[in-house]
Amino acid sequence: MLSPFHPLQMALGLIVWALYFVVIYSGLSVVCTHSPPPAANAGALNTVNLALLALTFAVALSLFYQAWRGNKALRKEVASHAQSGASEAPLPTRQFIARIAVATYLVAGTATLLTGLPALVLIPCV
Repeated sequence: MLSPFHPLQMALGLIVWALYFVVIYSGLSVVCTHSPPPAANAGALNTVNLALLALTFAVALSLFYQAWRGNKALRKEVASHAQSGASEAPLPTRQFIARIAVATYLVAGTATLLTGLPALVLIPCV
């Protein structure tokens, strides 16, 4: 697992969201082409949408977990920086990276939920 202070963390949340986006929409297209749900009048809660919701919540929870993990590491870093009494800049590179990464993971998690929650009300393959 990457350190919360690794520079890749600043983009990883949006990369995960982009992959999620491609997987759900391409997967939905493939399912609707090859084996659509039984009937459109069955409503929005069918196996296709339930699978999409499960994937949405799994990805969103993992993104929010990474944000929590980064925030926890950031608070520990700030506390140790304050205790050491260092006179260097208040936001060193490590803290900057962690702050941007936490914000990115929160945005990606929110975007994941906003992308997947229409599966609660929209009927697939119509």
